[in-house]
Amino acid sequence: MHYRKHQQIFGTNRPLAGPRRGKHREATIVSSGGVVYRCDGGLSFCIIAKKNMNVWALPRGRVEPGETPEQTALREVLEETGLSTAVLEKIDEIDFHFFSHSEQCLYHKIVHFYLMECISEDPSQKDEEADAVAWYPPEEAMEILKYQNEKEIVRKAYTRLATRLSGSWDIEWS
Repeated sequence: MHYRKHQQIFGTNRPLAGPRRGKHREATIVSSGGVVYRCDGGLSFCIIAKKNMNVWALPRGRVEPGETPEQTALREVLEETGLSTAVLEKIDEIDFHFFSHSEQCLYHKIVHFYLMECISEDPSQKDEEADAVAWYPPEEAMEILKYQNEKEIVRKAYTRLATRLSGSWDIEWS
């Protein structure tokens, strides 16, 4: 960026820190996860807490060599939550870029999300990656999820469920 233009926009003489063209690596990470639901006494979604309970998110993880994204979603949900699930359909995928200063790498991350029905719960199957596992009604899940793109995935899951279950729930999304 030209010096004067940078100064006009950011009010400083110093360029912003970040990746410089040609000075960093680039890589793609493919992950997969699920929007797990159950209808015991009303619709609820499973979300997990990470990073010392500071981030509530959907369960997800990296696709391992030889795995399909759907297989990864099943494995990651079981590992992070202790839930056995059935994949009903793919909801969507999100993708974003982030820069790791420590690795000097610009990552392109693609995350596939699936609508998954909870079949059974076995806490002994859960690993230590998630700090907590909780079930929330749709409105509360939307409030507690940290990432906007995951909130949109939950909205889409809710819409798909309403169609699949031939019901319509009147929920006002904020």
